[in-house]
Amino acid sequence: MEQPPELVMADEYTPLPEGMRHPVTGERLLSDHLGLKTWHSYDELNDRTQLRYSQECDPILETNRIIQNEWNGVEKNKAMHHVASIPFIVIELWKQEGIDINNKDDWPAVRRKLNDPDFRGLRTGLGNL
Repeated sequence: MEQPPELVMADEYTPLPEGMRHPVTGERLLSDHLGLKTWHSYDELNDRTQLRYSQECDPILETNRIIQNEWNGVEKNKAMHHVASIPFIVIELWKQEGIDINNKDDWPAVRRKLNDPDFRGLRTGLGNL
């Protein structure tokens, strides 16, 4: 039987090769795609497989804050403008709430989320959508 990879000392955001285990939780890293990490664990007691997602969001939120501060409320191209940068982890959490940003029927819910002061950090402009 093949032995699982050993634990590697790293924090949540240190790149790990896929298949390596988290040093604290023992979770196996299944994938690290575009900064969204998928972790796998198995609970032998309850015979359950669990997936957990993580992502370093600070760089995205900082970029959004900079764009907000530079935004003057005027867009040259009226057809389309950049209103938000949403980290993959937030998109995944919203999916679990039943909101799919890729489904046009869910856009009223996405708009409500982006207009909510709790999600202001996702916005690249001020005002309401």
